[in-house]
Amino acid sequence: MVHWLVILALVICWRASVVVYRLWFHPLSRFPGPLMGRVSSVYRSYWFLHGNEQDNQVRLHEKYGMMKRHPLIWLWAVD
Repeated sequence: MVHWLVILALVICWRASVVVYRLWFHPLSRFPGPLMGRVSSVYRSYWFLHGNEQDNQVRLHEKYGMMKRHPLIWLWAVD
């Protein structure tokens, strides 16, 4: 039982460290974007599966400006 809890604690700490890195230490962290889009690819997958990803991209550019970070390692720009 103790081994299971140790493994669970390590996984939680690892995921938390990944989120902290992506929000504050990643090279693209200074660019704006939706919070879930900056820490996880689930955000993009949600909009892709619902079929209105393009509408969401337009809305995000209106909200965050010409340059936005979304998802994780992408930087999107518009003219």
